[in-house]
Amino acid sequence: MTRDPIQSGKNKKMAESDEREKPVGKVYEFNPTCRIEATVVTGLEHIAKDECWSKLGAQPETARGRIFFELPVDRVGEVWKLQGIDNLFVVLDTFKDNPLPASKDDLTPALTSLVDK
Repeated sequence: MTRDPIQSGKNKKMAESDEREKPVGKVYEFNPTCRIEATVVTGLEHIAKDECWSKLGAQPETARGRIFFELPVDRVGEVWKLQGIDNLFVVLDTFKDNPLPASKDDLTPALTSLVDK
């Protein structure tokens, strides 16, 4: 019995495509909301917070010179309505309790390992 070279080639291609589709590293699930970070003039965080609430209906958290809020992905374009902000960022991930080493030589490998996550 002879093997069909076309059929065996298809099986080989299917096996290769299965290997390529396997995720590498951390896999993220789609989240219909995203976290926005907006920088503001220090001391005016409360004004930006009120503006965010009135124009977007989002309840932001404040930090020194920054506000953070959640917004549905399909409404991200509305952040341009905010006039009291300086810069906008989409927060991809946050790290909690991640102590950084004091020496510069130890800092490079620590930051490199974060990129691999």
